[in-house]
Amino acid sequence: MYRGYAYFRRPVKLIYSQKFFNVTEANEAERKIKSWSRKKKEALMEGDFRLLHELSICKNESYYRNK
Repeated sequence: MYRGYAYFRRPVKLIYSQKFFNVTEANEAERKIKSWSRKKKEALMEGDFRLLHELSICKNESYYRNK
């Protein structure tokens, strides 16, 4: 039996899943989500796609200057 990260943190609750055609796509998606802010991850977990989209919009000064 493989005793990975979640094994020692039981019980765990699955709150989000997504299907992929291959492991490479799954790894890319995981890496992308791990780089998100906490608020953005929480929006995904809650299924609040309106907020997720809003949090995805670039809000730095140069973005608005060049818009």
